[in-house]
Parts: sequence; C-alpha cells; structure tokens
Amino acid sequence: MKLVIITFLEKHPSNSVRATATHFNIEPKQVKDWQSKKENLICVSPHIRKLNNRRPPKYSELENKIYAKALSKRAPYTTLYSNISEAKFSDKWINGFMTYHKLSNRRRTTVVQKLSEDLQPALQEFLSLVVYRRIQFDYPLALIGNMDEVLMSFDLPTNITIDDCSTNTVSLRTSGYEKSNYTIVLACIADETKLLPVIIFKLMNILRQIFPAENVWSHRGRTDLRSLLVLDLFKGYIEDTVKHRFFEKNTNLAVISGGCTSKLQLLDVAINKSFKAKHYYNDWLDNSILTYTKTGRIQYPAYNLVAQWIFQTWNDIDSNLI
Repeated sequence: MKLVIITFLEKHPSNSVRATATHFNIEPKQVKDWQSKKENLICVSPHIRKLNNRRPPKYSELENKIYAKALSKRAPYTTLYSNISEAKFSDKWINGFMTYHKLSNRRRTTVVQKLSEDLQPALQEFLSLVVYRRIQFDYPLALIGNMDEVLMSFDLPTNITIDDCSTNTVSLRTSGYEKSNYTIVLACIADETKLLPVIIFKLMNILRQIFPAENVWSHRGRTDLRSLLVLDLFKGYIEDTVKHRFFEKNTNLAVISGGCTSKLQLLDVAINKSFKAKHYYNDWLDNSILTYTKTGRIQYPAYNLVAQWIFQTWNDIDSNLI
C-alpha cells in the first residue's frame, strides 16, 4: 500500500504531498517518510509491516559481542541461551536481536530416498509373508525380533547454525572426524523388549577402557523354539553362510525388499533418528575441556564416552515405540 501511495504521488505531480495524504486519509508526514524510504520498501518482502522491527540497541557494544559469539559458536541460539528463563532478556528480545542483525537459523539439507513405483505391491508381498509365517509357526511375540545397523560418525555437528541471511555457503564447526565411523547394531522384540545394543569400533588394538556393558552377548537369552527375525536388504544378511547359521538357530528370516525400509523397517522409522540426536555431542563440544592432536585438530570423544551416550539414548527411548 505504501508503494501504491508513492506511485500515485509520482504519477500526479500536480498533487502536493498534503493533497495525496488527504486523498488516502493519512498524515502528510507519513507520505514524506515513505518517500525517503522508497528504495527500502521496494527491496522488502510484501508481508513485512515495519521496516524497523526493533529500536537501535541501547548497549550496542554488548550486542556486537553477542553477535560475534553467535557466529563463532555456530550453534542454534536456543542452544547458546538454554537458560533463557534465568536471564534478564526474553525470547522476544532474542528474536528481535536475530532480526536486527539479519541472522537466521540455517539448516543443512539432505537428499531423501525416492520411493519405488512398485512400492505398494512390495509392501503387500512382505506383509503377506509375515502373516503366512505367523500362521505356519505361531510365533509368540517374545520370539519376533527386528534388527538393524546404524552407521555413526565420531563427528555429529548440528544441522542448524546461525549465520547471516545473505550467506550462500554455511560452514559448521566440527572436530574434523566426519569420516571416522563406527557401527551400532540395534535389536528389539515385538513384546516391547529392547535388547542391549552392540557397538562395533574399527580398531587395531583392544581398548583399555571401562564400558557400560562388556559382554553383551551373555545377556541374550537362548531358546530352541522357532523364531522370526525381520531384517533389511543388507548384502551381509543374505549370504549363504549367514542364512545357514540362522537356520541352525531355528530362525526364519523376513527380509525387507529394497526401497521399502522407510515404510517397513521399525528401527529406521521410529528409533534410529534418536541416535543421531546431537545434544550429547554438542554438550561435549561446548562444555568439555577439549584436547587437541599434534596437528591442532580437536581430539574426538573417547570410545567409552561414546558408548555411554549410546546406552543413555537407548534407555531413553520409549518402549511403546516398539
């Protein structure tokens, strides 16, 4: 509307500012103010009602330090100010601060898996197989399991960071170990039982550290009854030697076909994302006393600390999700 009034004044040079203000039932001061800010009004988005959403900072020096800290920490402002309720400024102040300095939460995006065209027939085929097996062997719920592996990295930077709105490329603070990985094997039972996770580290030597559980396999019960195990289409599961080993243990396999894991794999859909939650890693990166290598890189967290994070996350998962 402001640009319409300015355009009307420019197209009718015979009209004065006062006449234009009278025509639109506004004050002449408003017309003059909008004329001086015409360039800013052209650049701003149509939904913006005010050009200045915030008064100039009273303590500009302090805000400049907060601004520099926010950019250097590269973390969500809600993480930087987690104790906002104890501070003397509010969420509204933070939102105004972000707007005034043209900051925003920038999220890293990923390419999602495309669903296959024959998804529905594949889903029906898998569900029919499971129903047929249950009718054939009458498995109790305590003998129907689901297993999946999760590839994790020692470096888990948050997907959201603070940066200038005009920045095209956003960098994240990391420890530089994005390619150093380990594997978590998760398993659960249909009766809402969570089995202890197995952590596989790629090591040359045996670690001399204390872990939450040393011998995981001793905690797993053994039975001679027929059981059913649901797996995804990982090539290691469909090897003949693996299939033969499952057959010796009276275990039938239900393998989810490719492209259907996002719909049928319980651990992928409901649980695995919890292990990629980065709050433990972010707390360690921000609050711990970090050690550095000889080359100046941040030393990644200890193996037993990572194992502790995994066990805490696994225990925090609600059994009703299973």
